[in-house]
Amino acid sequence: MMIKRAVGRGLAGLVAAVGLLSLTPGVGHAEQANVARPVGVAASAGVAGPSAAVMSAAVAPSYYVVPYKDADVLSLPSRGGAHVATLTAGRPYPAWCWIVGETVVDHGVSSDIWIVFADGYVSALYFDGGKYGGLPPEARC
Repeated sequence: MMIKRAVGRGLAGLVAAVGLLSLTPGVGHAEQANVARPVGVAASAGVAGPSAAVMSAAVAPSYYVVPYKDADVLSLPSRGGAHVATLTAGRPYPAWCWIVGETVVDHGVSSDIWIVFADGYVSALYFDGGKYGGLPPEARC
């Protein structure tokens, strides 16, 4: 009985801590960049974000990635996607997985790998960590 209470209290503390983090601005989501809706609700706001199939692959993001320069979050894994938000260089952001999309070329380097966030997609080109922008090869959506 005593062990059950200790475990229950420990879980309650963990849930409270996670709740506080989720309420902290800028933790877990890209920073909003002149958009009329909160970041993280792409599909429900009429903006085409990551598909339900991609998002249902995981309940919560399993990885964190850090852009080496400010990077645009787009509604599609292509330059033609609508601008949703901007990731700030040097800050960690939670990512779900990666997919293959339009090839992006910047400063003579090209990549067709896009990292999937709650808000949309960012080319892996803007992250340290090799071909998959810091995600492991098996993190494909």
